[in-house]
Amino acid sequence: MRILLIEDDEILTSVLVSALQQQRYSVDTVDDGRFGLEYAQSGSYDLLLIDVGLPRLDGISLCQQLRNEGNKTPILLMTAKDAPDEKIRGLDAGADDYLTKPLDIGELQARLRALLRRGEVSPTTVLEIGQLRLDPVSCDVSYADQPLKLTPKEYSLLELFLRNPTRVFSRGHIIEHLWTFDDPPLEDSVKAHIKGLRRRLKKAGAEGWIENVYGMGYKLSPKIDYEAIAKQQSSTEEPQPLAQKQSTSVSSTEQNSVEQEFQQAMAGLWQQHRGAMAERMDYLKQAQAALNQNTLSEDLRMAAAQASHKLAGVLGMFGQEEGTQIARRLEGMLTEKQPADDFKTISVMIAQLEGVLAAAEEDLGSARESRAIAPNATVTLLAVDDDPVFLSTLPPLLAPWGMSVTLLSDPQKFWETLTATNPDLLILDIEMPVLNGIELCQAIRSDDRDQGRWQSLPILFLTARENAAGDVFSAGADDYVVKPVVGPELITRISNRLERTRLLKTLSSRDAQTGLANQAQSQQELQQWMSAQQAYTFVLLKLVNLAEVNLVHGHSMGYQMLRSWGDRITIHLNERQLKDRRMPGAIASYWGNGEFVLGLPGLTVVEAEEAIAPLLKTFRQLIFTPATSSDTESKQALSAQAPSQRLQAQRLQVQRLQVQRFQAQYAVGLSHFPQQAATLMALYQKAHAAMTATPNIQPDGLAFKEK
Repeated sequence: MRILLIEDDEILTSVLVSALQQQRYSVDTVDDGRFGLEYAQSGSYDLLLIDVGLPRLDGISLCQQLRNEGNKTPILLMTAKDAPDEKIRGLDAGADDYLTKPLDIGELQARLRALLRRGEVSPTTVLEIGQLRLDPVSCDVSYADQPLKLTPKEYSLLELFLRNPTRVFSRGHIIEHLWTFDDPPLEDSVKAHIKGLRRRLKKAGAEGWIENVYGMGYKLSPKIDYEAIAKQQSSTEEPQPLAQKQSTSVSSTEQNSVEQEFQQAMAGLWQQHRGAMAERMDYLKQAQAALNQNTLSEDLRMAAAQASHKLAGVLGMFGQEEGTQIARRLEGMLTEKQPADDFKTISVMIAQLEGVLAAAEEDLGSARESRAIAPNATVTLLAVDDDPVFLSTLPPLLAPWGMSVTLLSDPQKFWETLTATNPDLLILDIEMPVLNGIELCQAIRSDDRDQGRWQSLPILFLTARENAAGDVFSAGADDYVVKPVVGPELITRISNRLERTRLLKTLSSRDAQTGLANQAQSQQELQQWMSAQQAYTFVLLKLVNLAEVNLVHGHSMGYQMLRSWGDRITIHLNERQLKDRRMPGAIASYWGNGEFVLGLPGLTVVEAEEAIAPLLKTFRQLIFTPATSSDTESKQALSAQAPSQRLQAQRLQVQRLQVQRFQAQYAVGLSHFPQQAATLMALYQKAHAAMTATPNIQPDGLAFKEK
């Protein structure tokens, strides 16, 4: 199980991570609320463990925002306050449970287990199917009362299957649940751990409990010996094999229906494209006849090689791995300049390939219809390949995982299709007519239209070339998969790339000092509003004395001021979102040099002034006290003095600190689109002019004395 821990206390974080890892949990850690929100939105977690008193975004506001977005992950809040009203606020915000610090580790682990039990499996303490038993409290696993020794990842895999006995897991889903961002798996890690778990279960007597679902992933398929269970039960117990058998039967039926649906879809695709398969086979037969008569032309040789290439790319998708290997070798021989020397070998291989196609026809050609898998699309993909047969295999493969695929067989229509679909990820083939995939990838990476909008688009190559790594990565691709494509591998690669892209995009769009959007991100969003003719007020907030603070008190003090402003702006906008239906779309950003920019959609300048008035009040109430290197020495000197001298020294020290304390000095300017300006630069200039004309600066200067 994968847990996100959001806690700013480094010591407590270390203790909790150690305790949770002992219980076989994978733990990601974040030390402030804003980054915690980004991790929770980008990753897939089984539970969120959140401290209430977090910097930048408190735990209760974080919980509320996640629930407003539809996030249903269980949330356990932690607080140092034993206040009923705070518990009520947390639970009303959507938290599932609450704990007060100092935490009792045993109670924490028990509450986590209780929250994790609220899944697809019945809410019992021990996870048990047939004679297989897993106890999350002690982390003990047994089969037929004999203990099983599992590695931590094997234990986590088995727990995942037992908690979700009716679900098929792809490699991507397994990675999301069992690995953290800081501990990414190697390419074959999932496969290796599945193999290890199968081996240990088989040795204990539970052979075949984990099965492959072709094109989808892995499922739990228990083989339960009810007679053996009945013999082991005591005479005082009421055996319930019938209920268990019915439950298992239902699970098996649900799982089988998914697999049958996929197989029916593939059979339908075979029927749809059997003519194209036969046409490719005809090219090979024509080449074979021409070789026999020593009349093979260059055009026919290349056409036969291309037919072999396309057969190699799709036969494996239909379960004909042997045909892929034959077609791949055949392509290599036909690509050579003198294929006549290998005439006998080529003839044998063409005959073998014809037999493979006949076997596929027997397996898949009998299906008269296929049921479409209803997509629940949350991710948009664009696949470009000149082979329509291969393209048509992608939608039924990816649709069950919420991936909507737009298919394009003509690369010359690429740019208009790209703009129309706006995909989250691009799939390319290398070998295509007119414009090959390598050239297309290079063009995307160097394209500067829309401020380089497509340059960061994730690109995945699917190719029949086995040694393509150098070419595709040099062109700027993110990953590549060799055809024939195996479903779980493709889904894993796509899921991993999208998750990491989302996280990196989120982090790269944030300013590290304030936690707000950076200048590039906010400018892009404001420009989009202008393109859509969305009216809004542009607010420019200037931290006037930032440079002076850096000079007098050091950049760490300036950083503290920026972070405080960022926190206040975030809290203010979160509160306003609950009161004004126009505010959820507000933009808050830091443009550098002490300049903060807000975009308030749908508000006039007067309404915007009223909206930010409480925020400006909080700025005026902020008082900063710089720390000096002599503070520690002063405390040590005070402790060595007599009581009367100590009291006098303390008063003098308080007075000195009061003189050093200071407030932020700021100026504010507003402008409106489209009433006052038509471009973003003009909006900034208008707001800057208004800010310069009416500065709101404290008259006492940098430092002031408290009365």
